[in-house]
Amino acid sequence: MELNSMNNPIVSPEKMKKKRSIKDIKLTLPKFNGVWLLLWINIKKSFSSKAIIGTGIVYIIIALVFIIVPAKLDIAGEDFSRLMLLVGYILAVFFFVVFLTVVVMNLIKTPMIEGITKIETRAGVPLWKTFLIRYTTFLIVSWFYVLINFILAMVFTTGFETAVFSRAMFLYGPVIFFFILPIFWFPVAGLIALICSLAMGTFLGIFCGAIMAITPMINGLVTLISQQDYRISEQLTNSNKLKFGAMYLQDFYNTVSKEEASGKIFDDKISDIAYAIEENFFDSFELSNLDFNSSSKNNDWEKPDQSSNAMATLKRAIYLGQFNIDSRTDFNTNLIEGTVQRTPLEGLAINKLLTDMYNKVDELMETNDRPTMHRPDYISGPFVEGAISTGAMKSYKVSDMTNWFAKKLPEYKTLFNFIGKSYDKYHELFFANDIYGYSNRGMFEKFDVSNYGNTVAQPSNATVDNTRQFEIYFRYPEYMVLNSVILQSWLNSYSINYIDESIFSDGWGSSSSLSSKAMYEKMEELQSHSTNKKMANIFMHFYMMYTGSALSTNVGDAFVDDGGVGLETRGSTSKLRNIQALAKYSNKAITSAAGVNGLIDVETGPMFKENSVSTTFGFNIQLAIFMYILVAAGFTYLIYLLYSKNARI
Repeated sequence: MELNSMNNPIVSPEKMKKKRSIKDIKLTLPKFNGVWLLLWINIKKSFSSKAIIGTGIVYIIIALVFIIVPAKLDIAGEDFSRLMLLVGYILAVFFFVVFLTVVVMNLIKTPMIEGITKIETRAGVPLWKTFLIRYTTFLIVSWFYVLINFILAMVFTTGFETAVFSRAMFLYGPVIFFFILPIFWFPVAGLIALICSLAMGTFLGIFCGAIMAITPMINGLVTLISQQDYRISEQLTNSNKLKFGAMYLQDFYNTVSKEEASGKIFDDKISDIAYAIEENFFDSFELSNLDFNSSSKNNDWEKPDQSSNAMATLKRAIYLGQFNIDSRTDFNTNLIEGTVQRTPLEGLAINKLLTDMYNKVDELMETNDRPTMHRPDYISGPFVEGAISTGAMKSYKVSDMTNWFAKKLPEYKTLFNFIGKSYDKYHELFFANDIYGYSNRGMFEKFDVSNYGNTVAQPSNATVDNTRQFEIYFRYPEYMVLNSVILQSWLNSYSINYIDESIFSDGWGSSSSLSSKAMYEKMEELQSHSTNKKMANIFMHFYMMYTGSALSTNVGDAFVDDGGVGLETRGSTSKLRNIQALAKYSNKAITSAAGVNGLIDVETGPMFKENSVSTTFGFNIQLAIFMYILVAAGFTYLIYLLYSKNARI
């Protein structure tokens, strides 16, 4: 018994339990099995395929180049950027479709040829699961390469801090389109893979991709050749600008007119405006002289000592926001009598608003309660900033200035809040992001920033001292921007100055004989025709998704164009209702209504005091994307049925 007990020492129950529990513990790692294993194998195989890697890298390079280059050109103010966007669509879509076709062939056709699909079926994997595995793999691989492209584009595309619409059109739009294109393309590529051989299917997929890529260009060329008026694209651009401007100006009037102090700026009529300006200058004034489409090339404000002094001073006030500059010189003492300082808008309600703003800045500029200083470099300008040599520019933000004014002048708070939010949101449509001021994309006018020093400096031969005003404007360029936006919004509320009426002509090509009513009827007809054509022309839908999927309808119509080559790649996707009611507020109509005393006889008030406009639903890109996804889902199910049939053979 003792020997036996020595050979078998007694172990306490606690130690035995502890020993057994340690021995029984097994470390089990998660394993892929069944469906998940097949999914992992397909993903791994796709990411290791040389054909997929090669075509994917080519797509990333092409797409990246044609996102970065147009974006840089647009930031530098080049209209050519819009044409580059179209070229980028053609090349990037083509190579992306080639990539997608190769992925589909690798996932569907190759396994069928190698017998892998039958092996999976015999192993008990349902056909719907094998199809779903391949479809999921296709989306994962496709979206991975698109995501890489997006990340690189975000890294290399700078300068979009405030360029909301440019960022949406050049960066977000293409990326969104490339994320949804695999969903659209899978039924096409899947059908080709199931009914064609590997070589023929690859070739046919590439061919179909090429057709889809060049369709917008072909459509634009056909439109350009077939249209009777060669200026149809420019007319659409102006009608789209009218549509956006009318909606903005209606919001401007409806918002500002409700505020007691700010709303007084609309008490004046065109006759009052004309009378005040003529009284201040003793010079004949016609509203049509303020041509917002040509003034940037005249730049009369840079030469205040020449014979056009009166108009130059008025342009300084409206376009530059220098409302209180008296540019009298020795050459023009006959224009203004006496020594009392006279400015263009004295006697008008708008002048009181602007004077209150100026006095508040002047009062607090040397105190700790002053607005944030934002003095640009000597080669910069108040509407765009950055060195001209590099083209690295961005628009000024005015929200800090409007917030400051809202606190200091609470009686105008509604106006300041509206202008601040509107400018930060729409500044790319207010002032075209163009360094030299030659672009007609903008709704409002600005000046040539290369002459910035001349526009904020006292003329050497002026007889009135404006030094203090220029000191304030030079220190606070955002203040000039704010003045200009308020003034141009106010002036355009009386007369539509932001479109080029000369491009609209009658059947004989004459613009002079076309009445204002006929001109606006033509714009309505253009918008209706373009909207209906865009809804029916499925060949243009993909390009519109590429450029406008991240933009609203009205903004997209006004912002997206073809760089002036007349291809009408977007046109109009919605119509402005009640557009003909605006005809009597055109420059042509206002000028025609003038009597023997000129515009002093025109008793016309703000256009939206008695009128209202709205837009039709038209062709909505976001809704179109949703509908295309539903259609693609239906066709994908049909491809599954065909896949099931072929897999059993």
